Amino acid sequence: MTVNIINNTMDFKIISHRGKIENSKYQENTLDALKECLDMGFSIEIDVMKKDEKIYLGHDSPDIEVEISEIDFDGVYIHMKSPHLINLKNADLFFIENDSYALTRKNKIWTNYNNKEYNQDSIMCSAELVGGSFNMDEISYWAKKAHGVCTDFPLTVYNNLK
Repeated sequence: MTVNIINNTMDFKIISHRGKIENSKYQENTLDALKECLDMGFSIEIDVMKKDEKIYLGHDSPDIEVEISEIDFDGVYIHMKSPHLINLKNADLFFIENDSYALTRKNKIWTNYNNKEYNQDSIMCSAELVGGSFNMDEISYWAKKAHGVCTDFPLTVYNNLK
């Protein structure tokens, strides 16, 4: 099922965690998943590593070599999994491990799940990203004040907030 939400006027950003979309045929952290998310109007968080001066998609290891131009789009949040900076024009970038918060390149506050303090610049991590249960009521509450949410269930969030 393809849903095009490009004309969505919702201020609250829905960010697909690693490009996961319910019932998608694409594997997470791939260029196909990135394209599908952006085509549908969702933002996406992807995991990126730099090794030997090359850029790779991958959460635990450098899996898919990419060119920066293939991932440097508005609506893309690059989670650097190695301690490097990459030269971007459009995408946002951040580095976080066990930190409570991380400031992104575009001055958003990536907020790990267990942190309850947030504001209009905060991107909240949904409970399922840290082993908890997806909680639409919590996301609906965040939607009143936060900048956005990163989730494994972007279609569910969209359908409940539209």
